[in-house]
Amino acid sequence: VFTLTIPLIVSDSKSATILAEPEDVSQSPSPVFQTQLHAESRPRILIVEDQPEMQKFLRESLSDDYECEVAREGGEALQLLQTRHFDLTSSDVMMPGMDGFSLREKVNQISSLRQMPFILLTARALDEDKLHGLRLGVDDYITKPFSVPELKARISNLLKNKFEREKGWQESSGSTSNLEEPADRELLREAEKKVLQNLDRSDYKIADLASEIGFGERQLRRVIRNLSGLSPVEFILEIRLQKARQLLEKRKFTTVSEVQFEVGIESASYFSKKFTERFGKNPSDYMIK
Repeated sequence: VFTLTIPLIVSDSKSATILAEPEDVSQSPSPVFQTQLHAESRPRILIVEDQPEMQKFLRESLSDDYECEVAREGGEALQLLQTRHFDLTSSDVMMPGMDGFSLREKVNQISSLRQMPFILLTARALDEDKLHGLRLGVDDYITKPFSVPELKARISNLLKNKFEREKGWQESSGSTSNLEEPADRELLREAEKKVLQNLDRSDYKIADLASEIGFGERQLRRVIRNLSGLSPVEFILEIRLQKARQLLEKRKFTTVSEVQFEVGIESASYFSKKFTERFGKNPSDYMIK
């Protein structure tokens, strides 16, 4: 086994410092979505960041896989998003002018941009109000410090979901754009709520969910896929993993095993594998801080 030096982003000050920390390559997560799906043109990412050092770091870290463009604050980013095509936006939260949360809210008000994946880079774990506003399968956040593999795993997952959403729209309507129905969004919120209420049930399945909310499985599958890009199995797992991440970040338990059982996953190896694939970080890493 050899080691690779991976830069880390340190969040102690707004002016980011990039450190080097050895990482075992054999433990690095493999991307779950290969950008070869877009072989004709690499996915385009808009990086919204006011610090030149961080701009350079993010651009250099991602440029091998993606076409990257930089905006210095939210207002500039919004102009670019309305005049050029981007597949994903990565934005710092704290910026002069329009901050990351305000930018995301503005983007969500524009129908042509609403389904674009959005990642927030934040210095601390988000509170419940902020978490509630994130759309499953579409939005994500990363708490600093983070590694390059962690960021790439998040981007890869969101782009995979975007591809699946567009595929679903194409199959159902013949278009790669989606006119989101408020009733469908409300149905998805209700589905999320029901899964959270049954999180301790390891055997909870889509049939149980459909029965509880009074919808047919087929309709529920369509809504889940069209709005999140996830299959029903992935949808339930995503909610379990998101809750596990919140518990780990807030140090609610002293061991990973406690977190694993709290979110209804019985196998430790399965939990570790799926968590690392999803977030680019092993759950045990949260216990080292």
